[in-house]
Amino acid sequence: MNTLADAAPALPPEWLARLADIEPPPPAGLAWLWTLIAVLLLSGLLGGVWLLRSRRRAGAPADHSPAHPLQSETPEDLQNEALRRLDRLEHRWRQGHCSSREAAYHLAAILRRGAAIPSERSEAWAYLQRRLDELRYPRRPAGELEPELFARARAFLEPRVEDAARSRREREAEQPPA
Repeated sequence: MNTLADAAPALPPEWLARLADIEPPPPAGLAWLWTLIAVLLLSGLLGGVWLLRSRRRAGAPADHSPAHPLQSETPEDLQNEALRRLDRLEHRWRQGHCSSREAAYHLAAILRRGAAIPSERSEAWAYLQRRLDELRYPRRPAGELEPELFARARAFLEPRVEDAARSRREREAEQPPA
């Protein structure tokens, strides 16, 4: 059974002659291997670019966002950090680096973290919260953020810083010298 004639004796000889002229395809080369290597390199390159971009974006809020979590949790640090973030936010907003809506979101977050929310709802606090809500969740065009909202927010933050400094001085005065 080494020849085609032995394997298929029932075929007519003219068919066997036609089959004898057929050449098998060339053996498979290494093209599939090169294709696999190219696909792996390209996917690795794209994955690396995506990873670098996502890490860069994840690191951005620590430098630019006033709503990034605070590093310290003592009341004085919270208040001082809130004032610093308020100044940075106002500067970014005045430079046009953030929209009025985005500034309103950040301003509300700063107030939640750093301001002593009044126990009795004062008219100034209610106005500030109402105006920030209008900018954050507009039912109709709410206009632009007014610079006076930063001054109002600062008024709620600064007394708390002064109270914290006074209480710290009182605690230090009560402790006996070491």
